[in-house]
This record gives sequence, C-alpha cells and structure tokens, in this order.
Amino acid sequence: MRIKLPIKLYKRLKFQAKFSILITFLVILTVASVVAVVSVFQRRAILEEVRKKAFGLTSVLAHSSVQAVLTDDYLFLQELIDSITDKADVVYAMILDQTGRVIVHSDTQDRGKRYADQRAANAVKSPRPLLQSFRSSPGTDQDNHQEERMWDLSVPVLMMPGLQKVATARIGFSLESAYAEVARTRNRILLIGFTAALLGIVFAWFLARAVTQPLHVLVAASRRIGAGELTHRVHVDGQDEIGELASAFNRMSAELQKRKEELDRKIHQLARLTNYNESILQSMNSGVITVNPEGRIVAFNESAERITGLRAHSARGCLFKAYLAPYTPLNTAIEEALSSGRIRTDSETALLRDEIGEHYLRFSTRLLNHTNGSGSGGVLLLFTDITRLKHVEEEIRRAEKMAALGATAASIAHEIKTPLTSVRTFTELLPRKFASPEFRTRFVNTVLPQVDRLSVFVDDLLDFGRIHKPRLRPTEVNAVVDEAFILLHEFSREHDVHVHQNLASLPSIPADSEQLGQVVLNILRNAVEATPQGGTIEVGTRIAANDPEEGEVIQIIISDTGCGIPESNLSHLFEPFFSTKPKGSGLGLAISYNIVRDHGGTIQVESQEGKGTTFTILLRAEQPDRSLSLVSDAC
Repeated sequence: MRIKLPIKLYKRLKFQAKFSILITFLVILTVASVVAVVSVFQRRAILEEVRKKAFGLTSVLAHSSVQAVLTDDYLFLQELIDSITDKADVVYAMILDQTGRVIVHSDTQDRGKRYADQRAANAVKSPRPLLQSFRSSPGTDQDNHQEERMWDLSVPVLMMPGLQKVATARIGFSLESAYAEVARTRNRILLIGFTAALLGIVFAWFLARAVTQPLHVLVAASRRIGAGELTHRVHVDGQDEIGELASAFNRMSAELQKRKEELDRKIHQLARLTNYNESILQSMNSGVITVNPEGRIVAFNESAERITGLRAHSARGCLFKAYLAPYTPLNTAIEEALSSGRIRTDSETALLRDEIGEHYLRFSTRLLNHTNGSGSGGVLLLFTDITRLKHVEEEIRRAEKMAALGATAASIAHEIKTPLTSVRTFTELLPRKFASPEFRTRFVNTVLPQVDRLSVFVDDLLDFGRIHKPRLRPTEVNAVVDEAFILLHEFSREHDVHVHQNLASLPSIPADSEQLGQVVLNILRNAVEATPQGGTIEVGTRIAANDPEEGEVIQIIISDTGCGIPESNLSHLFEPFFSTKPKGSGLGLAISYNIVRDHGGTIQVESQEGKGTTFTILLRAEQPDRSLSLVSDAC
C-alpha cells in the first residue's frame, strides 16, 4: 500500500513534472553513484598509503635491529625503538625474541614480559610480515589510550634473507588520522557531488520546460481538434522531432477533416439506404423477424405483426423466447439456429391463433453474419401465411382424389370386365355345348385362368388397400437386402441373370424390416424380369453425404442391364394399376412407394432405353417428426 500510493500520485502528474522528476532522479542517481565509487577508491588509496608507511617503519625496525639482537645491544635497540615511536601515528614499538618475550619496548616497563594475547602469538609464529586490525581498549597493559582503530604490524627479524628468524619486530599503528583524512576527503567529494546534483536538477527543470513547451501547444491543439475544430493547425518552429511531430499533427488534422467530410457523406447515404431497406422490409408480404446473438428481437415488420397478431413497436428489444412464447414452432426454430446453427428451409406448421381456426405458416431460418464476416450476427426468420394456399391445395387434393377414384374405378372395371366377359361367354354356351369334350376342355383352359387372374388382382387390390403403418424398430438394412437376395436367388438362376452385391457398412435405422424387405424384393423381381438372359443386376448400399437439414441418408441402389423404361412412362411408374407387363396388376411399385413414403423416404428412378434402369431407395437414419405443432394464442 505504501508503494502503490506514490505510484498513483506519479501517474497523476503532468508530463513536464514527470520528465523533471525522471531527469532529477537520474542526475541524483548518477552523482550518488560517482560519489560512492570515488569515496570507496579514495578510502582504499588512503588506507593503502598508510599500510605501506606502517609496514615501511616496521621493516626498518626489523632490518636495523638484526645486529643489535645478535649482540644483545639493548641500548641501541632502545634508541631505535624510541626513534620509531616518535613517528606520527605510532602508538607502540617492540622487539620480541623467538619465545615471545619482550626484548625492548617503547614502554620500558614492559621489557621482559611475555604477552599471552592472540595477536602476540600470531606475530611470533608468522614467518612473514603480518597485519592485524583491532581496537584498543582503555586500561590494557599495552596502552592507556582511549579506544581507537589500530593496526598491529609484525615483521620477522632474520639473520640474513632466507635464514633463521631470531626475533620479531612489532609496531602498533593508529588509524585515527587516516580515517580522519578519509572523512575529510569524503566530505569534499560529497560537497562536490551535492553541487553537481543541484546544478543537474536546475538543468533538468529547464530541459523539461524546453521539451514540454511544444508538447503543451500540441495538447492544446489536440483538445481543439477533439472539440471538432478540425481546421486548427499547429505552429512550432524547428526542424527537430518536435517540428516533425507538429507537421505530422497538421497532416493528421487535414486528413481527419477530409475523412469527416467523407464520413458525413456516407452517413447520409447510409441513412437513405436504411430508410429504403426499412421501406422494403415493411412492404413485404412475408413476415420478417431478426434476432441478435443475445436473443433479442431487432426487426419485426408489419407483415409479421399482421400474421402473428403481436405488436411490432413493443417487439423490438424483447427476448424472443418470451415474446414469441405462444408460437412454439417459430420459437424452437430460432432457438435451434442460435444454439446449434441448424437452419430450417420451407418448413410448415399450423397455429391455432384465433376463433377462425388453424393458420398455416411456411417458414425458413437463416444465420446472419457480422459485417466484418466473423462469427454469427444472429438469426433471420422469414415466414408466410399459407392458410389460403392450404385450402386451395385441399380442394385440389379432393379433386385429384376424385379423379384418381374415377381412374381407379375404371381400371378395376377394366381388370374385372375382361375376365368376366370370357366367363360369361363360355357360361352362355355351356347348356348347348356341355356334351362336347372339346368345349369342356376349352372351358377349363379358358375360364380357370381368368378366375385365377381375378383372384390375383383382388389379392393385390386388398394388399394395396390394407397397407399398415410401419412398426419402426432398429433394423440392419444390409440384413434386409441379404434376405431378399436369398429369396430371389433361385428365381434369378431360372432367368439366367447374375446378381452382385456391394454393401457398405451402415448404422441401424428405425424401420419395419418386413415392409422394407417387401420393397426390395419387389424391385429386384421387376429387375430380374426386365433383364435378358446373361444380364447382371448390381445391388448396393451406402451412406449419402450428410445433409445439414435431413441428417444421414441411407441409399439402397438396384441397377440392371435390362431393356430400360421409356421416358414417357417414368412419371407413371408408381401410379396404381399402371403396368407395362402383360400380366401385371400395376400395384407392386405403388405399394412399394407407399411403404417407403411411410418410412419418411423416397424412391428415385433413372432409366435409358436399351441400357438399363436404376432404382434408388433413400431412407433417413432418423425418422422425422412430420406432425404439425398446434399452439394457442393465449397472449
């Protein structure tokens, strides 16, 4: 918290203050660093000079006392000690023998003593010059001075260089004057540093003012530009970076003025285009609702208001789930598009909206893209009231049913009348020619086949009329094809037709295996009958490419090399009682088509005369829900 507060205060300062503080900080840091480095080096230099001086005196004492130590000339040694003690900063001087006993000392009272302290032991044992730092204590045996920083220096007294050590020369050297010199030098350096820092701070403030003054001009100009005064220009003298910045600022202002004029023109054009699009939207006969990615209604035209009975002015901005709650199919279609991206195309639904009854709608959904082309921009719902169209279709369907009923009655009458004519003719001749063996033979050979023909026709007619809704269970399509292939194997051998299978790996689908097998068997039988001897039939299964609306589609493909079907007959293949075979009833393909349709699929036919025919049965992997959703206009 203590650190964050100064940072927040610093961020609130103006650029000139920040720049001045930064330069000041750098100057102070630089001067402090220089002062610290110079002080350290100066201290080291002074102490090194003192060390050389102290070792010099100790070495002089050691070299000068060699002969006197060997000859026990104590008088000379005492004079030598006194001359060394007279030097500045020398606190004491002594010469110790090899056992540590004092031979001569600046304080004559210590002559002959043996020091038991560690410094004396280190000095006697050391074969080379030795420096030991310590602080003198009041009341010691060696001195009566106040506590001060000192060096104890010792140099071996050798008979000759490299020979036996005979004694040890020791000097106590005070460092107080040396540290006093270090303090004086440091104070001078600090004074110089403080003066330099002060001058640097003054220079930093003048530099910050010189640098930020043009920036103040640019800031003031930016504010005027931000206020909309795009004709304002900046006048800054100089060819430096500030001058270049001012020139760039003026170019930017001119460019902004140009862009503003262009933007005003485009805004005007966009307003006109928006009004035009709104006019188109409101004049459409189809209802249009757009929903943004957040699920709120953006557009709701007049036709949507007329069809749904909801108010357009209160729809915009509302959540579609709440506003379109009475219209479940529309609500569900928008929800699917927003959540999973699934769109609807020409879907139909029925709505119970008012006392008139059901209103039928055809609707589609589309995903809207953002203007930058990234991600979903919402959903467009387009719907049309097709109630009148449904009524017209119903009338047409009734008319077609009546026409189909008339054609069916005519076909049934024709199929029944022809055998009955033969039966009637022979029945009328029966009383007169019954005694004739030839007549009886002809009677049996003619009447019985006609009766059988009537029986088969009635059976086919009953099958066509009593097709049951499929009982959907998980079904393996390949197993159904295999079973039909086995049942038709002998029949194909009798006709000398070769049947080949090419079955792909398929998922189970909901289907009625018996009815589906009846369809495959019927189409295969027709293919065998239409294929000449030595011909081939290919039976295959596969999964078609996924359709985003329909899902996976299973295909059963039956191709033959037969005579083909004339193009004029292709549109009538699945009509009842239409057949090109002499003894055909025309109900087999009609029954097959109804079974596939009840499974939610379809049958496609491709044929060329003289080359063959291909039947393709298309089944969805998932059965669609074709029931119409009915909702009440409770709101």
